Formats: sequence, C-alpha cells, structure tokens
Amino acid sequence: MIAVPITAENFDKALSDIEAANSKADIIELRLDFLQEVNETILEGLLKKCQRPVIVAYRNKNFGAAVEATERMFILRKAIDQNAHFVDLDFEQDKDFLADIISQKSTTAVILSHHDFEKTPSLEELVKLLDLMDSSFAPDIFKIVTFARDESDNNTILDLVKAAKSSGRKIVGFCVGQKGIRSRIECIKMGAVFTFASLGKGKESAQGQFSVEEMRKELEKNA
Repeated sequence: MIAVPITAENFDKALSDIEAANSKADIIELRLDFLQEVNETILEGLLKKCQRPVIVAYRNKNFGAAVEATERMFILRKAIDQNAHFVDLDFEQDKDFLADIISQKSTTAVILSHHDFEKTPSLEELVKLLDLMDSSFAPDIFKIVTFARDESDNNTILDLVKAAKSSGRKIVGFCVGQKGIRSRIECIKMGAVFTFASLGKGKESAQGQFSVEEMRKELEKNA
C-alpha cells in the first residue's frame, strides 16, 4: 500500500491535493505541521474531504517554529474524536499523551514513530528500540525511519522490517535521503504495512520520495 502525504501550506490547497490523492493513494497522510494555520474546524474539513483511510500527523515543528505540545495534543485528540483511522505519535516527544491515548478504547489506530535524520543505527540497536517501543506502549503499528548515509543502510532497515514481521509486529520502516531510495521500494516485499510517495515534485514530505505513479511502477517491478 502507498500512503500519500498532504503537504500543502493552506486549507484550499490541501483540499485540492486531497481530491487528487483520493484517486491515487491507498492511504492519505495529513501532515498538519505543513499548514500555516491549524484548528479544529480545518481538521474537520480536511478529514471530511478524504475518501481513503487517513493518518493524522502533527510534528512538533511548523515552518521551522516549535509547536506547543498542548496545541498538538489538542488537535490530535480531536482527530481521534473525529474517527481518523490513524494518528501518528512520536515515541520521544509524546510519551505522556501516548499513555493517555493507548489506555482508552478507540477505533483510531496508533502509529508510534521514531525518526533519526542523521544516521541509521545498527540492526541490534534498532531491534532494541523496537522492543522498547513495544514494551512501553504496544502500539498498533511501529514506524521507524532513519537516514541513509550509505547504500548498506538500506539492508539494515530492511532487516529490521523483516524481523518485526517475523515477530508479529506491524511496521513501517525505510530510510530517507537519496541513498535510501531502495528501502522505500523493497520494504513492502519485506513486510512493511505501507510506504510513502508524493503527489508530485514539490509535494514531498521527505528526501528521496518518489511520486505515487513512479512508486507504483517500482512496486510492480519488484512484486
């Protein structure tokens, strides 16, 4: 499956991108941290426009400025109240909120994320991290994204995906950066729940992201 991020900077552009993504994506990711303005009404309007399962993600940086934790938590809570299919929460940043959310009964699945934008740690370190995330919160889906400094880093993250699947854990795992492109494709074959691709040039949410059309061609070749 392919998740397409919505990275528009305002509400109208986001609606337009969602309309395009409805016919191209398997999953839509609303990257609220790309929007210049975020509130409950905007969130509701975006969710209503989506015709695919939706991930709501609200990182702690917005246009380079820090977003108050209380604001992020309020909006993510509203996403759950409005029955978003998934919320993406950061393992390091959102621990208090995670404990609160996971203790409640909800139809919204929790994606627990860890991002390392500097390197790809060893497989042993990544497996320990996965175990810690699991023992701490037991989320529905794990998401571990690292930066590829070298081509071999692809193999490390793909081995992690394979290990997670073999232990019965649902995971999204790949490398970002130009040297991590292979992992974005091959992670699906290794058992990742989904991968990411953009609507097109200038709409990427991270380095090394294919367009959704390019990704589908690559996945067909690697099926």
